Amino acid sequence: MSYSFRVASLGLVLFLGSAASAAVASPAIGRPAPSFALTTVDGRAVTLASFLGKTLVINVWGSWCPPCRLETPDLVAEADAQRRNGVAFLGIDTTETAAVVRAYAAAKGIAYPQVATTSRSAFARDYGITNYPTTIVIDPSGIVRAVHADNILPRPQLHAYIVAAARGETAPLASAEQQKLDALLAPGRFAFDGDPATVLANVRAAEQAIEDADAELDDAMIDPARDHDLIATHAEEDALRIRAIAALEPNAQAPADKALLARLQGDRAVAEARFADAVTSYEAALAIDSSDRSALSGLAYALSETGDDAGVVRVATQIAALFPSYSTEIAPARANAAVGDRAATLAAIAQLAGNDRWRSLRAVATGRAYAIDGNAYVNRPGPRLIDSAEIFASALYDDRFGAASAPQRPSAPWAPFLHLAQGRRTRPKRFGPPDVASGRRRGQEEKAMNLEKYTERARGFIQSAQGIA
Repeated sequence: MSYSFRVASLGLVLFLGSAASAAVASPAIGRPAPSFALTTVDGRAVTLASFLGKTLVINVWGSWCPPCRLETPDLVAEADAQRRNGVAFLGIDTTETAAVVRAYAAAKGIAYPQVATTSRSAFARDYGITNYPTTIVIDPSGIVRAVHADNILPRPQLHAYIVAAARGETAPLASAEQQKLDALLAPGRFAFDGDPATVLANVRAAEQAIEDADAELDDAMIDPARDHDLIATHAEEDALRIRAIAALEPNAQAPADKALLARLQGDRAVAEARFADAVTSYEAALAIDSSDRSALSGLAYALSETGDDAGVVRVATQIAALFPSYSTEIAPARANAAVGDRAATLAAIAQLAGNDRWRSLRAVATGRAYAIDGNAYVNRPGPRLIDSAEIFASALYDDRFGAASAPQRPSAPWAPFLHLAQGRRTRPKRFGPPDVASGRRRGQEEKAMNLEKYTERARGFIQSAQGIA
């Protein structure tokens, strides 16, 4: 699964390994934009019709989303520059409260109107919002001219989209990164004919190419110099996967080949949002090899989309036992929290906190336990608050985030965080889970982004938690 900020039915992004990326059902370029009727955080009604005659830029974002924050200055600058040209900007947050949206907009100097809605709203459904950020450019006659999802939108490309939309045209995405992705997934690289051995070798090569493309998408997400088209790339992946399945079906005789076929069929079903079918396919693969990590990861995601919360807990626990790492072992706790099993959540985190392998992260895990316990106090069940609480604890734990930013009079449930904020514990050796890097070397820019990500999210959480408590 590519490292996208998608909201599954549980509200969790499960970092459990590789799986297919869900299809991005965004509005078709060149077709009329779906109508919408929304209310801004300051109470003003906005509709698609109210913007007709102007080029409209819709930016869907979340304060917890690193590329969303990194592209904000360019969006603000372009909005200011385009105001005299009659170009309208509209920000929409589908995962957070109006209070958080107002606080973020004020902190970042965002002057254009903002909306706080939900991931299950009519807008999110009609515009296929599953990736963050997503920017949609609509021309003055209401036709969609650009959809840019999942990664930073560089200002020159945004400007090109706007200028072209004003003429009723679509600007191409000029990107060496996209050329690299296109070459990686080029149909001509894979010969799905010939003897069975040749077919099998090419099917496995195609599966690896798709995994490599997803890894490339992950790495390029926060690098404006590596802009790319997520929607086009996913379409290329799915087309290649369909060809591989058709070639493998008559040649899959050995158990390993049958497992590969079932896994690819599961990946295809996920890409097409047929999640019940995906569950069936992944379970077929696991019936052959119960330790197939890709099939387990795909199954966890598909189960979450079908609403089988207990199934997610079961599979997450199985993955943690087979492939222990910080992120896999925290996943069962998060899954239990999402279904409201506070006792199981706290037990899972306590076990993680006491594990000598992750001793350097013990205080972070303890802070997360306090966060989830605090969530029960404020009587607002829901994974978004839990997820924010986790990052809040991590941010306060880092000694670069000073106590001055903590609330002066926090309510009782959040008091444990002050011990972290005041530096009474030492900082962990690593900033974040040990397996996040996945063997890749991080640049200074990404390290700076990580610090900014945690601190900004912590501030937003403090504000929202104070409002709820």
